Amino acid sequence: MRKVIFTFLFFCFSLSGFVEAKDACCCNSKYGNKDFKKAFLGEYSLEKQNFVADLWKLQRFENELEIKEAVRLKKLVSVPSSTQYYFVDSRLDKKTHFVSPWTLIFIDQLSKDFYERAQSDKKKNKKKIKVASLVRHRKYQKALAKRNPNAVWDENNPDRQSSHLTGATFDVSTKDLTRDEICWLKEYLLELQNLNLIHVRDEFYNNCLHVMVFPVPTFFGDFEKYVNERK
Repeated sequence: MRKVIFTFLFFCFSLSGFVEAKDACCCNSKYGNKDFKKAFLGEYSLEKQNFVADLWKLQRFENELEIKEAVRLKKLVSVPSSTQYYFVDSRLDKKTHFVSPWTLIFIDQLSKDFYERAQSDKKKNKKKIKVASLVRHRKYQKALAKRNPNAVWDENNPDRQSSHLTGATFDVSTKDLTRDEICWLKEYLLELQNLNLIHVRDEFYNNCLHVMVFPVPTFFGDFEKYVNERK
């Protein structure tokens, strides 16, 4: 009986250590998985993104023609299919290879920093960031929502629209990244989210991070109160 109790206690002790270790990241981050979960899976994610879109009067594109017109007016810029530091998922329709100018600047800098970090480690292969999604229009979003649980579609609620409709948002694939690389990427994004420069949603079902880049730093204040007042 004593042996059974000892074995049980040893198992519990080992398990608690495993859980604690699991919460830590491999990249020596000051953040743990609980921090990332709180930041990237918190309440009012969609509402915050739509608040930013409304505050800065970002256009939500209804169809392909509106995207073409925005490109002509340079409200949207073309995203190269591949660069030295990142590439766009080949499955993504080339008609959607556009984002806002400030979002492209962000993609360029993020991917460059990620690549150079990998390059500094001689033991690792030089990886590029994979961009999984860019601008969408409403018709595309509606069709996507039928097969993708993360693709938001709620015609009757203006606070629950996808920020992809604005061109300010892109998705980064985490599918082929190591745990250490994902940890580094999340820490990088969380630091910028804490500065109110971006908003990130962890779409773990699709193995990607959804990133909305703000045109200027945006502060939310008492956002729960704001949401309740709009109900």
